[in-house]
Amino acid sequence: MKTCEYFQVKHFSWRSVRPFSFAHSRRFSFGRRRRNGPEEDVDTSQTVAQPPAENRDSSLTPKKHKRYGVIRRNTQKVLKQFSPHDFTKFEWAGTTSFTAYFTVVLLLSVFLAAELNPFYLKFLLWMEPSHPFVIARLVGVFLCGLPAVRELYQYMNDSRRAVRMGQHTWLLLATIITELLVIVKWSRGLFTEPMPGKIKVFLSTLAVLLVLYPTVAFGVPAARKYLLRHKKKTKVQ
Repeated sequence: MKTCEYFQVKHFSWRSVRPFSFAHSRRFSFGRRRRNGPEEDVDTSQTVAQPPAENRDSSLTPKKHKRYGVIRRNTQKVLKQFSPHDFTKFEWAGTTSFTAYFTVVLLLSVFLAAELNPFYLKFLLWMEPSHPFVIARLVGVFLCGLPAVRELYQYMNDSRRAVRMGQHTWLLLATIITELLVIVKWSRGLFTEPMPGKIKVFLSTLAVLLVLYPTVAFGVPAARKYLLRHKKKTKVQ
């Protein structure tokens, strides 16, 4: 919490998904309650025939199960107090608009770069996979990526509350771009062999599809609407 307060992150509090109180479980106690009131006297002189041992065990079993069930329910409720307040359902809807499509493509590109950059950096800087710097980098990107995705999603879907992207998103983008610049600078002259033709064809096809889909899905309908509006304005004039 002090770290969040230092970085001026929104205040949050941990609550249960379903708040509860122990008021409904006051009947629970580890000892049997006395059903007879204080004014009633029980005649202990009358002896009642005790049931066999087998019957006694079977008659106490349901009570034990009821007691254990109450303990289990109360334990689950206590543990739920350490669960998040609620869960956000992420619906990116990348095919609904050009903005959503661009956001999803950008998100996938950043995560692919974040996964590939360590391999290039290990090769260029001569680091072993077990090097502490490599492990710290992986852990740091993972921990920063979780809130970064949440902040990006809130910025794209709830622009009224999130006026700009959060700090984690900018920090992750700056880290990935810096790594790419380091790779481009230190990899000059190392990869002298040309790229295979099949890989060139695959990447070219993928790039064409990434550009062709939004053009057909979003560009053509937008152009039609613009032309119809322009025709209506000319007719009115």
